[in-house]
Amino acid sequence: MENNPSETVDLLERAKAGDPQALNEIFTRHRDRLRRMVEMRLDWRLQARIDASDVIQDAYLEASGRMEEYLRDPKLPLFLWLRLVVGEQLINLHRHHLGAQMRDAGRRRQTLHPRPQATQGRSRRHARWTGMPLRARAEISCARTTVGCHAFADRAKEQ
Repeated sequence: MENNPSETVDLLERAKAGDPQALNEIFTRHRDRLRRMVEMRLDWRLQARIDASDVIQDAYLEASGRMEEYLRDPKLPLFLWLRLVVGEQLINLHRHHLGAQMRDAGRRRQTLHPRPQATQGRSRRHARWTGMPLRARAEISCARTTVGCHAFADRAKEQ
């Protein structure tokens, strides 16, 4: 609790003793700053559906339930801990409303192996490339890089 201002330490001591009014005072003291945080971080697609005050209220309910845990070992200043709880609430709302899922190591593995359609597309491009006249291939290659243009041009003259 040494990371907190003296007024906050007094309120935390009262909350530790079981004073519910102390929790209300703690939440009231930080409400405006946390509300601004929510307003800035709330996804634009959700702003019409979700009010920042509702997010704060849900976060305060969560914080009330976890306050004992914080009071046992307050590693962070109280405001930072409240900001963390509000941030977690925002993440949960974004996941719920926007359908975002947590990263799954198994999902990434699927993208490492080429899809059959992608392989077929490559083989079709390769067939078109090898079927082109050498002069057309030389012009395309020269447009991409200047190295090797002369070699292609010389071979195209021989044809």
